[in-house]
Amino acid sequence: MISKISLGTVQFGQDYGIANTTGKVSKKEVFEILDHANHVGISYLDTAYSYGDSELIIGEYLKENPSEFKIVSKLPSMELFNLGKVEESLEESLRRIGLKRIYGYLVHQFSDILINDDIWNSLVRLKDDGRIEKIGFSLYSPDELECLLKNELDFDIIQIPYSVFDRRFEGYFDMLKEREIEIQVRSVFLQGLAFLSSEHLTGSLQEARPQLEKLQQIAEIRKISVEALCLNFVLLSPHIDKVIIGVDCLAHFENNVVSLNLIGQVRNVYGQLSAIAIQNENTLLPYKWAVN
Repeated sequence: MISKISLGTVQFGQDYGIANTTGKVSKKEVFEILDHANHVGISYLDTAYSYGDSELIIGEYLKENPSEFKIVSKLPSMELFNLGKVEESLEESLRRIGLKRIYGYLVHQFSDILINDDIWNSLVRLKDDGRIEKIGFSLYSPDELECLLKNELDFDIIQIPYSVFDRRFEGYFDMLKEREIEIQVRSVFLQGLAFLSSEHLTGSLQEARPQLEKLQQIAEIRKISVEALCLNFVLLSPHIDKVIIGVDCLAHFENNVVSLNLIGQVRNVYGQLSAIAIQNENTLLPYKWAVN
């Protein structure tokens, strides 16, 4: 299962995650994490221009430690860049990472392509030129995927949230695989929500209390960590090509890797885990969270 893991690097460049108490990962520890990823056989990294210094620190590591990582990055918001020029954005990311071409390059903000068709056309040209191996989209909602399908865009990768709580995209998995689209999933711990005490949930997150308590009850009864339950639940899906896990320290990362050994035990409670999905997008989408 280690071959299905992609290391998320947002914490390398900025503070991230509702349960993150340590902040941005130090350069020294980033290098240790990447060394360990190399050692255990993880060959994919996920980053983005908007992840603070993430691309830069990956580039520093690769300069000192040449590696065969396949890297997926994401187009910055065209509004942020105020350029509307995809090629210049790609060149900046490649310069930061120290690459001449990249495995994957995704539209990060879906609304950009609704405003400017040239964005997607530019990505297609860059793929044809060999600068990008695969192009695609980072999505938040099935409505966005429906829009892509309606407009018959020919994309290679889709990156979506998917977890024991968030299963909104499951109905599309068979169709996506028939089209040979690579499915990458993120937010398997729902940005750390899975680790919070249900007693401390506030605002819209209070709606997650029944499901969170059920998850923690299964963990306690079966003597399996919440981390192992969440990660292996997603890995058990035969449709998923890559599972992106973000880490805030080396010990956390090592625990993630060790938890992969429990996939057989998690398979035994898969049915129970399947029953705790959350339907409300105000709870599932972190940018909609109101925690006050």
